[in-house]
Amino acid sequence: MQKLILLFLFLALTSALSAAGHRDRGLFGSLGFLYSEDETTNTGSTRSRENFTNKLNLGYIGNIYSPRLLQYTLKGSIRSDKLKDETSSQKTDSNDYGIELNFIKGTKFPFRIYANQQNSPISTQYANFSTSYIYESQAQGISGSVNLTPYQIAYGMSNIKGVSEYADNVQNTQNSSYFGTFDYSTKAHQLSIKYKHNEEENVQNYLNNSVTSVNQVKDKVDLSYKTDISEDLKLNSDASYETDEYYETTRMDARADLRWTPKRAKYDATLSVNSTQLQYQEANTTEQFNAININQTLNYRLSSSINLAQSAMIYTFDTPTVKGVNTNLNLAATHAYTRTVFDDAKFNLTTNLIVQKNDTTTKESKDGNSTNTSTAVERYTFNLNAGVTKELPSIESNLNISASTNMSTSSEDYQQQRFSFNAALVSRLFAIVNNNLAAAYSITSTSNTGVSSSYSSSSLRDALNFNFRLGMRGRIAFNFGMEYINMVNDEESTSQVNPMMNVNLNYRFFRRLMFSSRVSVKQYYDTLDYAGNANLVYEAGKTHISMSYQYNKTETQSETRKLEVERTLLKIQLIRRF
Repeated sequence: MQKLILLFLFLALTSALSAAGHRDRGLFGSLGFLYSEDETTNTGSTRSRENFTNKLNLGYIGNIYSPRLLQYTLKGSIRSDKLKDETSSQKTDSNDYGIELNFIKGTKFPFRIYANQQNSPISTQYANFSTSYIYESQAQGISGSVNLTPYQIAYGMSNIKGVSEYADNVQNTQNSSYFGTFDYSTKAHQLSIKYKHNEEENVQNYLNNSVTSVNQVKDKVDLSYKTDISEDLKLNSDASYETDEYYETTRMDARADLRWTPKRAKYDATLSVNSTQLQYQEANTTEQFNAININQTLNYRLSSSINLAQSAMIYTFDTPTVKGVNTNLNLAATHAYTRTVFDDAKFNLTTNLIVQKNDTTTKESKDGNSTNTSTAVERYTFNLNAGVTKELPSIESNLNISASTNMSTSSEDYQQQRFSFNAALVSRLFAIVNNNLAAAYSITSTSNTGVSSSYSSSSLRDALNFNFRLGMRGRIAFNFGMEYINMVNDEESTSQVNPMMNVNLNYRFFRRLMFSSRVSVKQYYDTLDYAGNANLVYEAGKTHISMSYQYNKTETQSETRKLEVERTLLKIQLIRRF
């Protein structure tokens, strides 16, 4: 592998001088570094980390005779990471190189071959000792396709080997796989068949000379078929078969969906059938799980404002010890009403009635005994939503008011009632200031087998935001707000006031130099957050330089003490692309 890569690297370097006049050939890459300094203080304890990373990426794209015959790509990278904190320093020197060959691109039979290798040793120095670990990986593969419209075939295979060294063991892994797909596609029919085989081997050698090995083999076949049975009736189906030798399981899934949507009709319907069969080993005995799920829907538009809907579901399952059947039936009616009132106010009203019935039956057999259980639940739900939207041009405002109620009862002696009200006024003041004022209230009451409870919440929120330009190069934006929240849970009341503020600044000093910053303060319950950042970015052609500084502080007041977490992060980055 290394000899092959060196051969193509020699061809690339000898042809680099003549590549200037060819757009499909040439060198590419980047060189950059990143420095970061991260410091965190948690209730008096401080931890700091410094990280320095530099990376070189280099590649060459070339071809033999023409890109349509053979186009090759050689690429490699060298990276160094140095991490230091109070107790240790860590260094990682990694390299990654590879080759990719693309044959007869633009034809009906393209294929590619690739290979790459990676090496990442890690060394860590502590106060009195040091450690060194390795990580190596190699990958090779081939993939291609055959395009013969309306038929298309795709294939491929890959092999990945890895070696990882840890404190007490060395792990060797190998993953090999191959696949093939066949697709047939016309205007009325789409057929797809896919097969994949995967083998994964993991061997761990420990210091005490013990060895553990895991060999997992999987095979999977997927089939899918779509067709238009008629102009109004469409079929979408798929099936899969999968085996796993390690877990000794075999699984089969199948699905078929029918969608009936007649044109210019007031109705549509769907029918879906799903089935699953799973075979597995349990105490040296082959067990089996079977399940079938059938879903059906029907919609009828009685008029432009009235819609009727019906849906049903049947689910059955069968295991060696438990069998069950679950059925569900839903009926719904929805009415939507919209009208303009008071000249320019828009009023909308939506009512919804839902009837549900759910039956469940299970039979459990164990030690020669069987137990039958069944439940039947009926639920009735009524929803009403009303809203008004009105523009107030005299004060440059927009008013939205909405209210909703929900009532639900079931045969299990469970009842719930909920009412909510929302109002929002969005105004523009002095042509530059936006004011958002909102109020909300909701109350929920429940009764379950004679036990009642209630919960209510109310809030009032006001936010001001305005922004203006700083000449032709910048803009600054201010946001201020405050929220009052009150919650009552079974007559236990809590309330709070949460203020917030943030300022954003963007300014371009020169055409290539951009500065941005943000400062924010917000409070929620007993937690107060401070945050700020500043960023400076310089872009000049293929050169990128950036500096950023972040500051975060969180104060939490508990019943016994005050907790503080403070963090600062500094980053400096330089990237040069070519």
